[in-house]
Amino acid sequence: MIYNENDKQHLEEIKSGTSKLFPVIPNEIGNVVFCATDSLALSKSKTELILSKTIKLIVTTLIVAAVVGFLSLSGTLFLPIAAGVIGVAIIVLMAIRKARFEGSNEILGTEGFVKQWFENSRDNITVSNIYKFSDMYDIIVEAKDTYLNGAFYEKSDRKYHYWNLVDRKSKRPTLDREVTYIKDSTLDDFEVATINIEELWTSYRLRMIRQAFDNNDLVYFNYFYGQGTYEVFDKYIGISKSLLIIDGKQCNKENIKDIKLHNGDITIKTDQGNIHIEVRAIGSFRAFHTLLLEFVKDNLPIKFYAAVGGNAAAILKESLREQGLSI
Repeated sequence: MIYNENDKQHLEEIKSGTSKLFPVIPNEIGNVVFCATDSLALSKSKTELILSKTIKLIVTTLIVAAVVGFLSLSGTLFLPIAAGVIGVAIIVLMAIRKARFEGSNEILGTEGFVKQWFENSRDNITVSNIYKFSDMYDIIVEAKDTYLNGAFYEKSDRKYHYWNLVDRKSKRPTLDREVTYIKDSTLDDFEVATINIEELWTSYRLRMIRQAFDNNDLVYFNYFYGQGTYEVFDKYIGISKSLLIIDGKQCNKENIKDIKLHNGDITIKTDQGNIHIEVRAIGSFRAFHTLLLEFVKDNLPIKFYAAVGGNAAAILKESLREQGLSI
């Protein structure tokens, strides 16, 4: 999980129930582990309060002037006055928007996350969109890394797609998010929140399937093929401690000849041919990758373990996570 010192302070205040920045925490998201806001103000400043009162006075005056003008002036005189009143009204409306106290929060918990919008005061939540992991069908992540001259890391464009259970047959995700990480730059809190959601979902998913996997039962992962719109293949991949099934094809230590994770593809060479699956299309890829490493480590030569992200790749993974990325 990515934090800075202010985030930790906000979390402590949330846990103690003293947070003024985040006074409304839905119980559905579980224990709060990360929070982000686009405004650190607790209320309107004195200047904004004076501006707000002044605007209300101007609006009242304009309305009275418009009514009096309509009733007492001829059409020739009224039209330019009305045009002037409309022009001033537009300026006033823009000033009203400037003087409003509003903003948004994003709060992440162990069981889900919430996006909130508030107005007038931080505890006046006008919109609250809650995404519970128990209601979520899957998450996929499309990642595209850019390298200078093919060797030097420059940036990573990452698209996160969320499906809720009720929308799992839809060809479009319930929610889309995008993050671009550029070398030597920092991410804002909302971008960090997006990346952290993937980690929290991975932890949640692993908790749900860990016992079955440890018992050598098959656990399943979905496959989302396409861009923008998707064909969703339920339970496309099955994996246990001793068996890997992809689209009905069984792979085990007896028939796997080679396995690689390279350029966003997993390639498995078997004695019956090659199997290719795209990383960006695998639902809950980080949870799947965790189990894939265990399967390979327990069943295949150590060189295959390294080829799918063991050893040196694990160091790279931690390095990227420190920068706000994940693989």
